[in-house]
Amino acid sequence: MISESTINKVRNLAIEDILKPYVRLSRKGSTLMGLCPFHSERTGSFAVTPGKN
Repeated sequence: MISESTINKVRNLAIEDILKPYVRLSRKGSTLMGLCPFHSERTGSFAVTPGKN
């Protein structure tokens, strides 16, 4: 089981820092877009909104 302190540490990390090793993100306004890491695609469909976590 994951400890509560570990969960709280992860919650305080920026989502883009967590994803950076796996997905190249580019900013589109307040949203970060990238290629989905789960399937092949040519245009980005993977969206992350840091303000919403």
